[in-house]
Amino acid sequence: MKFAKQLVIFVSLLAMGHGLSLPQLRESINEIAQNVLTLCKNRQNDTRFADYNDCHKFYVCANGMAHEYNCDDGYHFDQFSLTCMEGGDCQNKEVPSECSDGSVRAVEGDCYIYQSCVNGQYQNIKCHIGYYFDASKLACKPILYNANYKCNCVVPDHTVMSNYDNCETYYLCEDGEAILTNCPLGEYYNATYNSCLPDLDAICLMEPTKSPLLKIKSHVEKLAKNAMETMCQNVGNDQITFYASDSDCNQFFVCANGQLHIQKCPQNFYFDDNKKFCVFDSNQKCQQNGLSAVETPAAAPMPKIVVSPQEIASGHMKY
Repeated sequence: MKFAKQLVIFVSLLAMGHGLSLPQLRESINEIAQNVLTLCKNRQNDTRFADYNDCHKFYVCANGMAHEYNCDDGYHFDQFSLTCMEGGDCQNKEVPSECSDGSVRAVEGDCYIYQSCVNGQYQNIKCHIGYYFDASKLACKPILYNANYKCNCVVPDHTVMSNYDNCETYYLCEDGEAILTNCPLGEYYNATYNSCLPDLDAICLMEPTKSPLLKIKSHVEKLAKNAMETMCQNVGNDQITFYASDSDCNQFFVCANGQLHIQKCPQNFYFDDNKKFCVFDSNQKCQQNGLSAVETPAAAPMPKIVVSPQEIASGHMKY
């Protein structure tokens, strides 16, 4: 090190004596050393960084420290793929575009890594295990098989997807974001036709199409709802069960994945607790039992409730 400093001083004096101008060095030795010391601060283990002064070298983070490595002879470290690639010539290697330190961006084709700007250059960084990079939030998020995850990791931009929590809406993937879009009033999204269609057969029985009767209106009903929620938690995540309501024959409860879902049959239908689906109330059973019923013209028959094993596993249920 002492010899290197003496050499720099000697060359500088020689240049001054001959009226020559020295090219400006990119960084001083101390600045480079400081960058290496802080390069892996708060970085995940195994994160890799290129050495911009020597294309054969790179750094790997371990416990907050940067460890230097070299590619084999005839190879150089590629700043984009972060791998050793054929070609030992460091000249004319493309340098990533300059950026503002701390800025991040998604990596096209791989949702489990992202690029973070370090020392004016983008570097690839992996999300932690069990996380993916959400391009709309510019952050690593836990992997949940929901619309946002699918828009980032499963399907390409401009994909339209059903919303299993509300059939009056659907999702549109744009730049990694799942944009929730509403169908016109009285229509539901049909994935087969990729279009919103009039809900003539009362297919969509989820919020916000639920009747106001579904709202908990009294202290007694709140207690009953709390009891049902506790029962659903006890059922567990691997079963789906259906229960009739004691106060409204038009209403029923669904326990799915340990969660309570309150549903309502179409007008002039009641929930048959034995058959476990809505049946047309031709004998006015609800009125005979003194339970509430809707006195309006009959609606079209409701399809039998069917839940496939795939929907059970994924947590996406259609009622």
